[in-house]
Amino acid sequence: MNRTQAGTLAGLALAAFVAVRLGGTLGNGVMIGALSGAAVALTLVSWCQRTAREAPAKLLGAVVGSFLIKLALLLAAALVLRFFEPVAAVADWRGFLVAFAATASLCMTLGSFSSAAALTGTPTSQEGAHP
Repeated sequence: MNRTQAGTLAGLALAAFVAVRLGGTLGNGVMIGALSGAAVALTLVSWCQRTAREAPAKLLGAVVGSFLIKLALLLAAALVLRFFEPVAAVADWRGFLVAFAATASLCMTLGSFSSAAALTGTPTSQEGAHP
C-alpha cells in the first residue's frame, strides 16, 4: 500500500467517524462526499502519475485537466443534491461539498508528491524496490 492509498483510507475513516456522529442526511452527505471525492481524486491521481512517467511535458495539462474535472463533477453533484428532491431527502448537499473537497484535496496532495517523485526519478514507497 502506498502513501496516497494509506492517506485516503485514513481520510475515509475520519469521514466515516464524522458521518456516524452527525447522523441523518448530513451524515449521509458527508459519507457520500468523501467516497465520491476519493474515487474521483484517486482516478485523477493515477492519470497524472501515468502522464508524469510517460509524457512529463504534458503533466501541467493533466493537472489542470484533473482540477477542471473535479470542479465540474463537484458542481454537478452539488446541483443534483440541492435541487433534486428525492436525492436531497437522502443526503445533505453542504456535507457533501465539504467532504468531497476535503477528501479530494487530501488525495491530490498526496498524489502530487508521488508525481513529483516520478519526474525526478526519486524512488518512493509507491514504486518500492522493484525494478
